[in-house]
Amino acid sequence: MAAKTFTPGNKNGTTDGATPVDIVLAPAASAQRMVRTLVVNNKDSAAVTLTVKLVEASTGYTIFKGSLDPDQSWVWGSGSEVLVLDDTDKKVTAVLGGSVAATEPDYTSHYADIS
Repeated sequence: MAAKTFTPGNKNGTTDGATPVDIVLAPAASAQRMVRTLVVNNKDSAAVTLTVKLVEASTGYTIFKGSLDPDQSWVWGSGSEVLVLDDTDKKVTAVLGGSVAATEPDYTSHYADIS
């Protein structure tokens, strides 16, 4: 059996209002991406409505939908949860219910690729 390569990674950025943003992309061909944590921080002065989805091809599956108050964070994966993405057009997206007052929420994701 061939040895597997384990490559840790992360992605950081900001949301873009009502336009979906890829917070975790699909891995390269023949790899699996093990997503361990997703964090979105609302740094705006007003509450925002956040939707996070696992997207496979063009179908989205809601992981979370709810409101984040100012200075509140949404955290996924603080326990034993793991999302496994393969290279068949799977990704995780975040989108807001509309525009923000001043500051877009930021996000971070932590994962490892296994190939």
